[in-house]
Amino acid sequence: NGGRKKLSYREVVHAAADVDRVDDADANAARNSNGGRKKLSYREVVHAADAVVETDEVDADEAYADNDNVHVAKRFPPGWETYDYQDIRSHFDCNRHSNDNSKPLPTLEEWNRLRTKFAEIVDPSKDWDDDPVPPTMGYSLDPNVPYPPPYYAKFSPGRGRGLFASRSIREGEVVHDGTHSDVVFPNAVEWRRYVFSLPRNLACDCTDW
Repeated sequence: NGGRKKLSYREVVHAAADVDRVDDADANAARNSNGGRKKLSYREVVHAADAVVETDEVDADEAYADNDNVHVAKRFPPGWETYDYQDIRSHFDCNRHSNDNSKPLPTLEEWNRLRTKFAEIVDPSKDWDDDPVPPTMGYSLDPNVPYPPPYYAKFSPGRGRGLFASRSIREGEVVHDGTHSDVVFPNAVEWRRYVFSLPRNLACDCTDW
C-alpha cells in the first residue's frame, strides 16, 4: 500500500508504549524534519488512534502512518463477545490509563457521548433529560430534590481524579444511591458491545467504574 505499513488498533497503541517518551509540553519540539515524518508523543499517538470515524464491527481493523498523521479504522476484535474483564482491559491497555494521574475529569461532551452510545446500542428509550443535574456534577440523589450528592469530582495535581465533600456529612447519611444514577445492561454481550464502541479513554473509564 504505497510502502506504508498497516497496523491494527492494538498495534498502534502498543507501539506507542514502546516509543521514546515525550512530555506533552515538549510535543511540538519533538516534531522533526526527518524525511517529513512527524514524531509523536505516546498521548498523541493514542489520541490519533481514538480520533476516528467509528465503524461497525465488520469493517477493516487497519491503520497506517503517513508523513503527517496516524490513520486508524477500528473494529471490534475477533471473539469480542467472549472477552472477559481482563481481556477487555488488555485490549485497550487500560492499566496505563488507570494509573495515569494526569488524565482530566470527563468533560460534558464525553458524558454526552457515553449517554448517546448507550441509547444507540443498549436502550433507545433511556431518558437522560429527567435529571436537571448535569453529569459533570453528579446526579439528583433524591429525584424530588434537584441537587447533587454532598460531594463533587475534582482533579488534584499529582494525585489525579478524586471526590471531595461539598459540606459536612452526617454519620450514617446516604450519599450515593445507584438506583438513581446507574444504568442496567440486559446481558454481558450488550455491555461488551457498548464498551468496544467507545474510544479508549472512555472504554477504560467504564471498566474502572
